Amino acid sequence: LPPMSAKADPAFEVATIKPSPPDAKGYSYSWRTRDFAARNRSVQDLIEFAYQVRDRQISGGPSWMAEAKFDIAGKPDADGLPSLDQYRLMIKKLLASRFQLQTRIIQKTFPVYALTRDEKAPRLPHSDPEFDTGSIYVKDSPDGQTAAHFVGHSMPMFADLLMNFIQGRQIVDETGLTGHFEFTITIPTS
Repeated sequence: LPPMSAKADPAFEVATIKPSPPDAKGYSYSWRTRDFAARNRSVQDLIEFAYQVRDRQISGGPSWMAEAKFDIAGKPDADGLPSLDQYRLMIKKLLASRFQLQTRIIQKTFPVYALTRDEKAPRLPHSDPEFDTGSIYVKDSPDGQTAAHFVGHSMPMFADLLMNFIQGRQIVDETGLTGHFEFTITIPTS
C-alpha cells in the first residue's frame, strides 16, 4: 500500500468508540494497516499517544479521563497508508470531536536528563529501513546481565522509551543523530 501524501490533513472518515468490557485484560494500539485500533485504552492514554506526552504532563480534566477504558476503531478519510504522525493527528481530531477535548499548553519546569553522545565513541550503525518501526530483543546472559538489542530506533524513540523506566524525569534527545539505528545495551541485573 503506498503511503498517504505528506500534504494530507487526515481525519477518521468512520470511527467507532465503545466502552471496553469490564473484564478486559491488556491493552493495545494497532496502526500497521490503514485501520487504526485501540483496545482497552483511556482518553488519557489517547492524549499521551496523540500529543507525545507523559501522564505527569497532563493536568485538569475529569477523573474518568484516566479511569474509563474504550475500544476504538477508525478508517482514515484520505488514500494511502498514514504515517505515525498522521495517525496522531487523526486521534487529536477524534479527541476534540468525540470527547470535546480542549488543550492548553502551559510552560512548567521539570527535572530533565539529556541523552547526549560522546564524540569519541564509535558510530552507531543505521538499521535497515525495512525495520524502522522500533523493535527490541531481550536476552539474559549467563553472567547475570541482560542484553537489550534495539533495531530501527531513532534517538527520540529511544529517549521516549527510557522515560518508561525513569519515571521522575523528562528525557530529551540532544544527540543530534538523525535516522534509525541498531544497537545493544547491557543492563546489570543486580
